[in-house]
Amino acid sequence: MPLDSTAHRLKLNEEAVRAGAQTDLDDLGIAKNSREEKAAARKHKTPEELANEARHNAEMAKLYASTCSRSSRPADSGARRIEKEV
Repeated sequence: MPLDSTAHRLKLNEEAVRAGAQTDLDDLGIAKNSREEKAAARKHKTPEELANEARHNAEMAKLYASTCSRSSRPADSGARRIEKEV
């Protein structure tokens, strides 16, 4: 849809512009998004939790390789094709 005009009518709140960036969350150490939340959670994991997570990831990788990855399938799966006699 074509625009009637390319002129913009954005009005800025001068007081908000002069106030600068909001830094109160940074000062309190509060995450502003999920990425920061996940990073903070990773920092507070115990060595035992990290080991359990690594073990779980290894198990899932092995399961994936055995069920989904074509490169790990055996050459002969034992399945035979049944042909009809004519």
